[in-house]
Amino acid sequence: MIPGFLEDSLSDRESLRFLKHVGLCKKCHEELETNFMVERTVAFLNENLPFDTSFDLTPLLAKKLEEKTRFLNQKLKISIIRTVILIFTLLLIALLVLDLTGLFHVTVFFAA
Repeated sequence: MIPGFLEDSLSDRESLRFLKHVGLCKKCHEELETNFMVERTVAFLNENLPFDTSFDLTPLLAKKLEEKTRFLNQKLKISIIRTVILIFTLLLIALLVLDLTGLFHVTVFFAA
């Protein structure tokens, strides 16, 4: 899953599972660091930057992991909020239909 993560081609579910595992598994985290460093070094060399340019990769990987985790957590929160709003809306529509059909009088509670 490391290449997929580095290419941002994993699904959200796969990314969450990957991040959780890499956070707990030292061997996989080290493998991720190695792959990240190779990928970034090749990109660095392809950009023809001078060799005296500072390029500390460890903080870059930590930042990528943190940003991806934050992004996925925000996306999950938004999904939960949308689901709650949808359920609430469906409940209101169901109560309205029941009231209009005369099966359950919602307006009685608000008429007083």
